[in-house]
Amino acid sequence: MRHKLLILITALAFIVPGSALAMDEDGIFTAQELLTHCLEAEKVLEKQKDVSVNQEQSVACVFYVTGLKDGVKLCRDKLCEKEKDKQEICLPSTIYYGDAVRTFIEYMKAHPSAMQKPASTTFYDALKDEYPCGKDNNKSNATLKTLR
Repeated sequence: MRHKLLILITALAFIVPGSALAMDEDGIFTAQELLTHCLEAEKVLEKQKDVSVNQEQSVACVFYVTGLKDGVKLCRDKLCEKEKDKQEICLPSTIYYGDAVRTFIEYMKAHPSAMQKPASTTFYDALKDEYPCGKDNNKSNATLKTLR
């Protein structure tokens, strides 16, 4: 199931224009590159005043993260029904891009060794860490740090 999901979310991630996402020499967008973009988006999410924001990087982060998050939800809701018992991520019914961006940033702060890994698999791991299935996952829509 994880293999199918990673293929799906990687494919969805390519909705972002190539100029906004610099890839490494192997054509892989790394977690470090996504983190750089998402730190720009965080400035907007936190409504920081008098701070310079790279709009292209901020938008690239939001589109990339939204595509990956939606890919996870699509698999959960439609594509992976036969393997529901193997799901590793149990997202709340409502999760906004701000929640997903913050989840990724916090994961990267806690796991700096993941910087050179592919952004898609690292984002998957961040969601799995924040919203695991089967464990005491009591995250409700009310507890999310929601900013749309």
